[in-house]
Amino acid sequence: MRPLTLTLLLLSSFTLAGCDRAAEKEATNTVSDADQSAVVSVADPLLAIVGGTELRDSQLKVLMSRLPNDAIDTLTDETRHKMTESLVRMRAIALEAERLLSDEERLVIDAKVDAFRDELLAKEYLSKNVSPAPVSQAMVLSYYEGNSAEFTEAGRVDYKYLSVSRDSLDDKGRKKVITAFGNAKNVRSWSKMAAKLKKQGIPAEFKRANIKPSQIAPSLAKIVKNLKAGGVSDLVYGEQIIVVKVINREAASLKPLSMVSADIRKMLAPLQLKKSLRETSQQIVGKTEIEYVKGG
Repeated sequence: MRPLTLTLLLLSSFTLAGCDRAAEKEATNTVSDADQSAVVSVADPLLAIVGGTELRDSQLKVLMSRLPNDAIDTLTDETRHKMTESLVRMRAIALEAERLLSDEERLVIDAKVDAFRDELLAKEYLSKNVSPAPVSQAMVLSYYEGNSAEFTEAGRVDYKYLSVSRDSLDDKGRKKVITAFGNAKNVRSWSKMAAKLKKQGIPAEFKRANIKPSQIAPSLAKIVKNLKAGGVSDLVYGEQIIVVKVINREAASLKPLSMVSADIRKMLAPLQLKKSLRETSQQIVGKTEIEYVKGG
């Protein structure tokens, strides 16, 4: 494993691939040191030399890439210089840290750098070479038919209820409420019942709603859920005394495919990408010479 500086890891530099340039030059013997230095200087200008190591423009660009687009567009020469100074400080600290590393610590750092470099290169390759197949209409239809419950909309519930706060009642009032609410299933007009109780000084409330089950208040949802159309609940005691009647229930309905098709495509698109990534990686691994070492 070749030695790499801590600075490269901290800056997530894309210039890692250049650390074997010297070895490549020796192998090819096609470009002179001076010529290659000139090419690098033009493509990636030198910004500073810190402790005998070079800081180049590409590393500054990596740092700038972390800024919002509007900040990059308005970047001044002064800010650019401050960012360069920041890179210089980072390199100086990294060099000092590297000097103090033990061999074991150096191996760990180098392993992290190599792993991150592999990740960057793999992402770069896949972003340019992987084109997932579009989600077909047949795939959308298959998902729709196989997950109908996901697209089934519960019907609305028409219900009414009487309620009164227990804290608002004395013993006498509580008995009146229990008697009246207990006989509610035999009373046609609950609104009149509530009005009658109010005249007696009992703050009973009557309400009616026609809504989706998901919109029902939590204090009533469980009661309503357990009632069929025409059913009246037993008295429910909590902070309030409540009695509920479900007047009607609409049947659940399956949303049309045209309404949910776009959502299904959004759900299936990541699966198509994952499939394409897997196929591409399998192809590359298949043509790459790989030898696992025992214990690896």
